[in-house]
Amino acid sequence: MPDDKKDAERHIAITAANGHCGKAILELLLMNASFQGHYDSVTALVNHPNQENLEELKSMGAHVVDINKAKDLTAVMSKIDTLVCIPPASEDKLKHVKMVLKAASEAKNVTNLILLSSAGCDYANRDEQVRSVLPPFGPFPLTSCI
Repeated sequence: MPDDKKDAERHIAITAANGHCGKAILELLLMNASFQGHYDSVTALVNHPNQENLEELKSMGAHVVDINKAKDLTAVMSKIDTLVCIPPASEDKLKHVKMVLKAASEAKNVTNLILLSSAGCDYANRDEQVRSVLPPFGPFPLTSCI
């Protein structure tokens, strides 16, 4: 079933938003004029944040939630329709991913899920990988993905 939500009705959550990839996505959405108007809110789901990280994410305009302290993660996820799930770079990454996905499932509101992971990339063999039909670093309109 196609998702017929208007762009401005999007409520996006990004896990590991205080990590390298999550923060880059968050910054792109919140600070790049090309993305303004294509969503209504962005929630940064963070793991083990320090105060400096929290303030920086808030100053960009994100609603910040520490998943370790969220009393009801399901209630947070009930306000989200698009989840960018990035496993955190920590020993308990599986626990955190399961916790977020369980809350998203229970909330029954998340209709778009993006899983971004580099797990196993250090074992990849360049000559045996499937080649993408997209140019590897060419122009790709990210707004079509949001």
